[in-house]
Amino acid sequence: MARSLDSGHVRRFNIHLVLRHLRGAEESTTSEAAHMTGLSRPSVNGALAELERLGWAAPVGVATTDRGGRPARRYRFRAEAGLLVGVDIGVHRVRVVIGDLSGRLLDEGSAEVAPEALPDERLAVVDSLVDALVQDPGRIWALGVAVTGPVDSAGRTRLFSPLPGWADVDLAQRFGGRFGCPVLVGNDAKVALLAEREWGVARGVEDVAFVLAGARIGAAATVGGVLLRGHGGAAGEVGALPAVRWGRAVRDLVGTEAALAPGMVDAFRAAADGDRGALGRVERFADDVATGAAAVALMLDPEVLVIGGGAAAFADLWVPRFTASLATQVLRMPQVRVSTLDGFHVARGAFRLAMLDIERRFFGEELVAAGPARP
Repeated sequence: MARSLDSGHVRRFNIHLVLRHLRGAEESTTSEAAHMTGLSRPSVNGALAELERLGWAAPVGVATTDRGGRPARRYRFRAEAGLLVGVDIGVHRVRVVIGDLSGRLLDEGSAEVAPEALPDERLAVVDSLVDALVQDPGRIWALGVAVTGPVDSAGRTRLFSPLPGWADVDLAQRFGGRFGCPVLVGNDAKVALLAEREWGVARGVEDVAFVLAGARIGAAATVGGVLLRGHGGAAGEVGALPAVRWGRAVRDLVGTEAALAPGMVDAFRAAADGDRGALGRVERFADDVATGAAAVALMLDPEVLVIGGGAAAFADLWVPRFTASLATQVLRMPQVRVSTLDGFHVARGAFRLAMLDIERRFFGEELVAAGPARP
């Protein structure tokens, strides 16, 4: 019995190794898979046969060689079997990305929305964007959504949200009913960090602090590679404490009661043009953000601190001052890195939420045959 159980465990492990290889490669032969995984050719052939039976792998012809002998059969991961969607619901804009099951992004779209828009209007914008990008909603296997504010285990933002009327919005029910797939909801800063660790400047780093510096400033962190959420989803919400100065940072930058998001861009552009008043406001902004970042760094001692959000596009204007200010407030200075992901980085993080759900549902200890997951 023990030998049978061990044999089954080894077989599943081998299949997962080959599956992971296929998901990261456009195509692969048995020899290539054996080389990359360290498995024997018979083990790889057995794994490929099982993956083909389950619908995750497909043959794509043969590879010719100059050595003669039988041509090598090639396989690929069937990434096109389903679609994943990532949605970023912001105060001023909604962004949507779609991609395949391997994590490759296929298309994206965005639309402005009035800050005072009520939930039905804001969600209708999401519907229209997804409909424009996905002709067959039945192909969506999972949908990730990012929102501003602490997200609890039920996917709601009951503690705080700058979105009007948002506390009682049930996104899982709303989009699950609309698109007929599982819906994963997360805080914007936290899911943006997921994107950074998968595709960005935090890839391969386990202890990371992330500061999302936009019209609202938030933070997230991973420790030992694990994303910190907190009991009620509020881990990282240090901006709620007035002493850390995040609540005033963007207003210090803008200098007026104007709309914060466009005002922030105007302030940075004025500073870039040499406006002395704007340059002073940029310095205050950098110091404000550094004060809150110091609180995060002192608590977590991250290896890397990543700056993302709308202000990252103007990093050359304020991150040097931020870094110098942070260094005076922490015991050990983390590496400061600026996100290289574009304005869709939060939507890409939501997309990563959907990817993680698919991996959990289909690629767990027992592989499940390819087919759309349902709520």
